[in-house]
Amino acid sequence: MSIRNLDNLFKPRSIALIGASRRSRSVGNIVARNLFDAGFKGPIMPVNPKDKAIEGVLAYRDVSALPLVPDLAVIATEAETIPALIGELGERGTGAAVVITAASGRAGTDANRALMQAILDAARPHKLRILGPNCLGILVPAIGINASARENGLSYSRLINGLKQAAIEVDRKVLADLAVFDKPAFAELAGRAKAALSVS
Repeated sequence: MSIRNLDNLFKPRSIALIGASRRSRSVGNIVARNLFDAGFKGPIMPVNPKDKAIEGVLAYRDVSALPLVPDLAVIATEAETIPALIGELGERGTGAAVVITAASGRAGTDANRALMQAILDAARPHKLRILGPNCLGILVPAIGINASARENGLSYSRLINGLKQAAIEVDRKVLADLAVFDKPAFAELAGRAKAALSVS
């Protein structure tokens, strides 16, 4: 495996958030707020076919409307849209994508495997790097990137540490599923982790 396009993932100069949303507590809104608040110096381009702006930032109706080719695309749309989006991004020259979305089933299911294969098939001709699907996002604090789907004020490592202190063991894939599909359960775990951390 080569290191081609890894800089687009870890040191992008521009980011598109496809599936950005104004809807409070949606994954697209959480990721948008995190991205805008993290201090990234390059352009962040939200993509939403209905909204004119997301968190006060001009939104674009689709990938073809973007004024420049993003180095990194963060995708939080419906699972069935992802392979076509990856193909379109690759054709435009995007080098990497973070796919937060999961298939409609749980991690490790046939639906997720089929989604991953379709994504890889779309990315391969363009050598587009993929992180995901079914992930919590990406954090690169050194350059102000927080493209994560977390909203409980807890970094991943502190969340895991807090869960261990609370004597709760959760597989990371299950944790990612909960963050995307069962926000109340994820919030409960985050609350218990915070409580355990504040006691220690």
